[in-house]
Amino acid sequence: MGNNNIEKLIITAQELIDDSFKLGIKVIESGYQPTTIITLWRGGATVGIVIDELMSYKKIITNHNVLKTSSYKNTEQLSSVKIFGLDGTLDRLGEKEKILIIDDIFDSGKTIDAVINAINEKHSYVIKDIRIAVPWFKPENNKTLISPDYYLHETNKWIVFPHELESLSKDEIIKYRSSII
Repeated sequence: MGNNNIEKLIITAQELIDDSFKLGIKVIESGYQPTTIITLWRGGATVGIVIDELMSYKKIITNHNVLKTSSYKNTEQLSSVKIFGLDGTLDRLGEKEKILIIDDIFDSGKTIDAVINAINEKHSYVIKDIRIAVPWFKPENNKTLISPDYYLHETNKWIVFPHELESLSKDEIIKYRSSII
């Protein structure tokens, strides 16, 4: 179960959906039109679906791919990032691709950095137009040379997204996820 000593910010499903629309509008209003969206499963799933739907509504045609990444167990960060589903996704990417990587949060940056490195290690060329969109950014935790191009909120708190249970204590589950009890 979750660690009670960490200051947490509990996000509702509606807040995440609303933020996802706002983030998508921010990307569109910037003039950026990605040819490929890569959503990081699991956390980025809701955000990616909403932004993909918004792009479609605005007649922006994109390919949408999902990569599963793993860098946390409960509230503990793992030493390495595991990426699943790369082969099929990477085989279809061209040198002039415009890629938007979507996740729920940019924390240490190691997950998205690993994805970008994996994309560029696969080919004899470097895909230069890769941008990052996340609702939540933790700039003080960033351990990379990259940062999100699009984000809405900065925080140092532990964010608990609507689908998460493992980072919650039993009392927090009773309080915030009472429908599962």
